Amino acid sequence: MLSDRGVFWWSDTPIPDNQFAPDDGVAGLLTISETGRISIELDGVLSSPEGHMPVFNQGPIPAGRSIAGLLKAENKRILASSLSRNGGAWRTAGLSSENYAAFYCLVSNSTIPPKRLVRAIVFDLTGYEEWLFLGRLGTKFTSRSLTLTHRTQPDARFRNEAGSLRLVRDMTVNQEGTNGARGTLVRERAWLKFAPRHAMSIAKVTETFGAMQDFLILLTGSEYQMPPPEVVLTSGERANLYFPRMKSSRSAPQAHECALPFGQVEGILGDLFFGWLKARTELAAGAYLYLATRRGLDIYQEHRFLNLMTGLEAYHRAEFGDGDLTEFNEKVARISGQVSALRDRSWLKKRLKNLGGPSLEERLWALLETVPAPLEELALRGFLSECARVRNQIAHQGRSTDADASKNPIHWLSVRSAIVSDLYHARLLLEIGAPKALVERWLAIGPSASTLAWYLRQAGLEVRSRTPAS
Repeated sequence: MLSDRGVFWWSDTPIPDNQFAPDDGVAGLLTISETGRISIELDGVLSSPEGHMPVFNQGPIPAGRSIAGLLKAENKRILASSLSRNGGAWRTAGLSSENYAAFYCLVSNSTIPPKRLVRAIVFDLTGYEEWLFLGRLGTKFTSRSLTLTHRTQPDARFRNEAGSLRLVRDMTVNQEGTNGARGTLVRERAWLKFAPRHAMSIAKVTETFGAMQDFLILLTGSEYQMPPPEVVLTSGERANLYFPRMKSSRSAPQAHECALPFGQVEGILGDLFFGWLKARTELAAGAYLYLATRRGLDIYQEHRFLNLMTGLEAYHRAEFGDGDLTEFNEKVARISGQVSALRDRSWLKKRLKNLGGPSLEERLWALLETVPAPLEELALRGFLSECARVRNQIAHQGRSTDADASKNPIHWLSVRSAIVSDLYHARLLLEIGAPKALVERWLAIGPSASTLAWYLRQAGLEVRSRTPAS
């Protein structure tokens, strides 16, 4: 992603007038991998009150200390923070060196100030062009000219107590070679700019980036990953922010594969995003555990199925709780009161403590009965009952006897996981405010509905044809 030599120094070191770096700056190599791993390999040792010996003290650097630098080829300023030493060498008659790892790195055309609060985050939507329906150019050919026409789209702006969200679209023209001798690339691009109500830390920015990435997964159904974000600091500087993250090999979403067509949610995009921020906070694991299966990584089918089941159970607890347990608790007290031995009575109470809430099957039904799936009510209820049983088998026995009874247990379980995943996905879309008619079109009517229908038939379920909800 980035590899460039430069000169580096502690960020609190003063830079003399008419110099681009302090006198004790050290040459080295900054490397940022595709997964965001950040390393600085120095050709010397940074000055320290402890002398040169800190090269032997591996581990974290005191909080708040960071490394600044100036890159050679890029001619950009960097600021690496959340540092730890990562090896080095100390030689009395040779070149000493040391290496650092960083969790965050800002790369900017301007000097980055020590106080690094962020007032806005810019999310590059490169890769989402088909979903956004970009690239609509009018063309006119004559014998002497080619005319391209593009109608500029106004920015879409949304506000909420959490902040503001803006969708920006513009055109870029890149000419290759002298005066475009090797060709000219004209393309429309788009990005989202989120300005929180209160300035946020770099750590909070990475959390918000994850929330936006999950939001796009919900809207598009694609596990494609955005490029790293750009941030606007409270002091006005703009910088690219790099940090470690998992790398997905998934390709950019195709228009016919997307869950919700952008044209039909463009006007409520901000409402959906702010609804997602609220849902992430309120549902916690009920939201995270679904997205944990949508990171573009391959995991065991048992792991995927259990993640989905546990997530739905957590979702139900956050949404509905355990209900009124007064009658159950009174019954437990009455029964345990008839046990004379204090030790046995204590044991019995512990055994019965968590048995009063709804069963997993009841929780699944309460959550998913409103999802507009192409199934009859009895078929959906029977499927959820099967899923609850299989989850308990795997959780308590380490394997599913239902799956083992099939000819291909892994395929059998993967089919159920795929169905549950779509139902879970649809429930989250409804939670954040997506119109039910659009969710139904995705599940039962639209171009990608055939995929869910195939899985349903593989599970022995009859697919019901549906017409769009009004």
